[in-house]
Amino acid sequence: MNTKEDERLLAQSLLAKGMKPKDIADQLHVHISTIYNWKKEMTVKNESRKNFNNFVSKTKKEMKTESKNDKRTIDLQQENQALKQKVRDLENIIADLAIKLKRENKEWLK
Repeated sequence: MNTKEDERLLAQSLLAKGMKPKDIADQLHVHISTIYNWKKEMTVKNESRKNFNNFVSKTKKEMKTESKNDKRTIDLQQENQALKQKVRDLENIIADLAIKLKRENKEWLK
């Protein structure tokens, strides 16, 4: 004789194949409400599995996006440092030119 767990698994398998709950109940000699309970349990498990799979899929996508964003952030930080250095270099050039002009023309910038 089958255990209740075996019956439940068989019933869920037959339900998945499209067999009617009444026919399954008759075949397994259980009340039809038992079949509907097993069907509901199967639906809940499937929904949980789908939700989990969706979560994992979204998480993978988010991780890829974050990885791309991290790389972009690093690239921007490096570009920012290079631009800051160029600004410092230009400031030094301008300061040197101002000193030279002032030496040549004492009235400059008064």
